[in-house]
Amino acid sequence: MISRHAGWLGVMIAALSVSGARAAEVRKVLRIIPGSANEAALLAPGAAPAEQGSRVARGTGGWTYRLPAVAGAAYRLRYRAEGALDMQVFRPDGKPIASRHETGPEGAALSFTVPANIPAGATVSVRFQAPEGEARLQDATLTMTARDKNQNGIPDAVEARLGLASAPKPTPRPTRPMTAFQTGGPYDPTLAPPTDAVLVFSSSRDAIAGWMEAGYTVYTMGGFRDGPEYAKAHPDEVQTVRSGQPMVIENVSYYMVPTAERNRRSAAYYIEGVQNGASGVCPEEPEMFARSGYSDAFKKEWQAAYGTPWTPPDADIGSRYRAEQLKARLTVRQIDTILSSVAKAAPEARRILAVHSPVTYADWGIVMPHSELFRLPSVQEVIGQVWTGTARTPNRVAGVRAERTFELGYFEYASLVGLLKGLNKPLWMLMDPLEDNPNRSMEDYRRNYAETLTASLLFPSTSRFEVMPWPDRIYRRAPEDYVGVINNVVGALSEAWRFPASLTRAGAAGIAAVTSDTLSYQRGDPSPSDFDGVHALALPLIGHGIPLETLNLERCVEPGYLKSARVLLLSYDAMKPTSPEVHAALALWVRGGGVLALFGGTDAYDALPESWWRKAGHRSPIDDLLAQIGVSTRPIASAAPVPPARPQAQEILRGDGTERNLNNRRPYTLDLSRFVSPSGSVAVRFEDVTPEDGWGPWVRSVELRLNDQIGASFLTGSSVETRFLVEDHGSLMSGEARYADGGAYWEYRFDNIPAGSRVTLTVEMGNGFLVRAYTPAGTIPALTALDPDTNPTLKTVRMRQEYGITAYAPPPDARILYRHTTDQRPVIWLARAGKGAVLFTGIAPGFFGVSAQADRLYRDLVRRACAAADIPYEPSTAFTSQRGPYLAIKALTAHEEPGGVYIDLLSPDLAVRREPTVEVGESAFLKAFTPGGGPRLLAASGRVEAQSETGTTTAFTVRAPDGTRGAARLWSGTRRLKGARAWDMWGRSVPVTIVSQDDTALLRYQNRADGIVLKAEW
Repeated sequence: MISRHAGWLGVMIAALSVSGARAAEVRKVLRIIPGSANEAALLAPGAAPAEQGSRVARGTGGWTYRLPAVAGAAYRLRYRAEGALDMQVFRPDGKPIASRHETGPEGAALSFTVPANIPAGATVSVRFQAPEGEARLQDATLTMTARDKNQNGIPDAVEARLGLASAPKPTPRPTRPMTAFQTGGPYDPTLAPPTDAVLVFSSSRDAIAGWMEAGYTVYTMGGFRDGPEYAKAHPDEVQTVRSGQPMVIENVSYYMVPTAERNRRSAAYYIEGVQNGASGVCPEEPEMFARSGYSDAFKKEWQAAYGTPWTPPDADIGSRYRAEQLKARLTVRQIDTILSSVAKAAPEARRILAVHSPVTYADWGIVMPHSELFRLPSVQEVIGQVWTGTARTPNRVAGVRAERTFELGYFEYASLVGLLKGLNKPLWMLMDPLEDNPNRSMEDYRRNYAETLTASLLFPSTSRFEVMPWPDRIYRRAPEDYVGVINNVVGALSEAWRFPASLTRAGAAGIAAVTSDTLSYQRGDPSPSDFDGVHALALPLIGHGIPLETLNLERCVEPGYLKSARVLLLSYDAMKPTSPEVHAALALWVRGGGVLALFGGTDAYDALPESWWRKAGHRSPIDDLLAQIGVSTRPIASAAPVPPARPQAQEILRGDGTERNLNNRRPYTLDLSRFVSPSGSVAVRFEDVTPEDGWGPWVRSVELRLNDQIGASFLTGSSVETRFLVEDHGSLMSGEARYADGGAYWEYRFDNIPAGSRVTLTVEMGNGFLVRAYTPAGTIPALTALDPDTNPTLKTVRMRQEYGITAYAPPPDARILYRHTTDQRPVIWLARAGKGAVLFTGIAPGFFGVSAQADRLYRDLVRRACAAADIPYEPSTAFTSQRGPYLAIKALTAHEEPGGVYIDLLSPDLAVRREPTVEVGESAFLKAFTPGGGPRLLAASGRVEAQSETGTTTAFTVRAPDGTRGAARLWSGTRRLKGARAWDMWGRSVPVTIVSQDDTALLRYQNRADGIVLKAEW
């Protein structure tokens, strides 16, 4: 039968896929693009050439596709072409197969049925010719529909090859998508993780249809940046910094102000997506930066919102706060306009919002009204964009600024869980096997992936996962063994929804930190808040195994929202309450039995002229909070932060500013004798000798000698070091050394040096260092404990002048815990209020990160707050979460031994671990099994779709991206594996290798996106 059609243009990518539907038939799609590798595998010899993306037939010339044949299946070949094409279909023996053709508005189609007696693994041929001169094929899509009476996703004709007495049973599938990934491209089987859904950066019918044909639920995703052409045509809309420079990524992707017109156009994009078949929409990252606010479009929005002329955001704290409030308002308008428009146009479409956590957005200076956005009726689900790139942001704990991917990742996930608590809106946890930065080592990517993966699994309320963004970045770059690990994890996460999760190993619950939308309002000039204080109240507890809950300040007014917390950790140094009603809710909670641990108390934004607390006559929001709780107190003279004194320091050693590779690493001995003050103190500063190139001092160890006797000796990063580290201006730890690049520096101070001593400092150091020394003036302030039972190491706590003290006179019945040694002001006290209590600590929270002693003091104060709340303060050396057979473990301060036998899902070959040990600092993702019993599948690197297990055979199907190495671990026990075979879903044989290892066997094969069927015989 001949089919002729002059079609319409389009671009698709070759792919092989299988529908995930449970039906009495199975559909598979083979998409063909001229010139592609997939097409080349189908072409018979002597084919006409491909020219400019089309396969061309002229005169008697043409080409033949040899298509994999499934006996008895119905085939439909849709194609798009220019010019008339003739097509004929042939059996393997050359005899013709009857076919029919039809035409329609979307192109032409050739249909035929493969004869039932076609042998397994054979092909049918489709011959293309152009009887009328010339014809060009743009693309073709072959859809095969085969019977599947067992509804297990395997065509009956392929299943017959297994020769099983019992057909593989399909694994349960969720009624709603529980796993997803995001991509910018059309369907590609090599880039198709086996998830339920895909977030596609496109509203195109072709792009959406390609992923739908492959069995995915499709959501149209989109961002809010724009390209150079639009930015050039609309320069007023580009987010602009104070200097007038646009905010742009690599000169191609511009951040824009969300004007009403842009919002309307964005809404039209998403509506087009659902009209073209998408099941929902997902806008992501609606970001406005603290540094922005200077463009003409923003100035117009200011005038419209406030009715006054625009003032620069950095002019004063009032202007800064108003600017950030406006950015938040514009973001809410933007998202609600888009999602409400979609809801009106397509009520059945799912509406998802993807954003980073409030922790990193605020830290990075991005304004985001999380709680207001999440409570919008138009928002139905949220993707929490936490991954290595966010969670590795350096932070300071116990005097060491370094990456703590697990701790910060947990804090980020917890903040998102708390924001959505009780809203009945699902939260998706994102992790990323390869972060945005392309310059990391594979070991770095793998380690940090395991950290964020483990952290995401520690929240029993969540079972939805975005398993990765951008699979092209991952599968086309990661080595084979790492790809195997990723496939292991994706397969396991596809089952997470089936098993109730629980935290089986962690510290005491009931402790909660507080974040607020206003965290992002105080991050810009003229007075950016100290974000170290935000980390200081959370990360030390997480690092000691406390399952810290993170709650949202704005939602505290909701009945029952605070019920799970017995101790609340709160500071207004980096954020502010939005209304006195928040304080009324907190007061009610305290009087009902909660313990409020309140830290800090003085920062520039206390003086906001339009704030509700100033209008009510309060100096700061703390005044109102304590009054509403009913604590009888009053503010007394506070010591404002004092910038560290920087006397004239003398250069004592200069390194090579061109050094990059530590070739000059060695011990250097410095004579400090002449700098020692009459009171016995000396200070040493380490700086970058060439700050413009960013290769500053690298210091591994320090040893102070007094008259050749050791006075102090420590490694950088140790708790001992922090006793002497009096100032740290942006230095970092590399794992084995402290370093400071560019404008960063740090200082040590040594006290109590006997008069007349010869003082030397030996430093193991390298790279571009500049070392200065000076004679410090005055003494370091301190706090003195009044409680006789205080830990001896905390009897006297060394303070830092750069952290001010906010003093409130304690109520008469309060228990004073610490006084200032200089003027005896009470700095830390505990007072009862109703059935609860307030633990007031008038120290800026950033202080608790400056040293090991300050860190211990903070955790001791939390312990006291727990005692006042009558709950245990019980740290844990590890976190462990269980979901059915799956175990996620993070060993913190001691190794963890879960006991039992497991498959290591972070091992590319699914290694068996018997009585495993997870070392300190390491993460593990394991699948438990019980040795014994008959042969069975233990785990596979991909998504297991169906299984059949008897005493003589083990059969299963598994999906993972095309071409990735597959691995399946089977339990053999006392049986011997006779052999194993595999087929793809078209019935073609797939090579399998077998490695027998003790009482298990490992099968290796090449994955296929539409599935591999494996059969092992015993």
